[in-house]
Amino acid sequence: MNSTEIQKQVDVAGEETNPTIGRLIWYILSIIICLSLVIFSEKLLKKEEAKEGEGDNLMTTSTTTTESSKKDKHLLLPWFLSVTGGIMLWQGIGESSWHYGLEIDNNEGEKNFVNFPRIESFQGIPILVVFVLLFLYGYGKLGFGVESCLGAFLGNWYGHVCILGTYPFALACHINVDMKAWDRIMGTINFVIFGIIGFYIMFLTKKSKQTKYLASVSLFIAFGVLVYGVILAET
Repeated sequence: MNSTEIQKQVDVAGEETNPTIGRLIWYILSIIICLSLVIFSEKLLKKEEAKEGEGDNLMTTSTTTTESSKKDKHLLLPWFLSVTGGIMLWQGIGESSWHYGLEIDNNEGEKNFVNFPRIESFQGIPILVVFVLLFLYGYGKLGFGVESCLGAFLGNWYGHVCILGTYPFALACHINVDMKAWDRIMGTINFVIFGIIGFYIMFLTKKSKQTKYLASVSLFIAFGVLVYGVILAET
């Protein structure tokens, strides 16, 4: 990747930016790949729905179970594509956007350079809450592909915030632990909570296959924080 910097380096929530051309290209490509995968996923779903509609009048009781099983299998590829899109969206917005900023005019007419927020840090907590509420409000209305993508994106976001974003609050509350210990504490707590939620919905309930696929995001969070927070804890 090209390491030529296109903007000045600044500190954003305790980390120094690295605004290179290569990173910007990756940022743009991540967004494009995400949109392409989600659009393709939704097209696959609509294609399968059209096929199911044509076959509804021909379906008999004896074939209902078989057709239902086929329908469930048809969700796998759209789900995989959409989740991959959500991960790419996080790579673009979560991992790359904060390295760049814009020059704005303040009330005095002076020009200031302001970077985008580092949403994986404490800066992202209020924004994450708003996005989760919006996701819950739109759940069931956005389409399986879009919801899977957003679920993976929000899962990545929460997985970072619950560790990186909460440590400053621990220090502010005079909790005497270093960052490595805090990573392991939060990683363990979230692994247990989200692991139980994901396992329960996926294997111990009679929810629809679409709901179970979306619930896999919970296991994604659980194992993500286990690896990142507990096994690979910050030093």
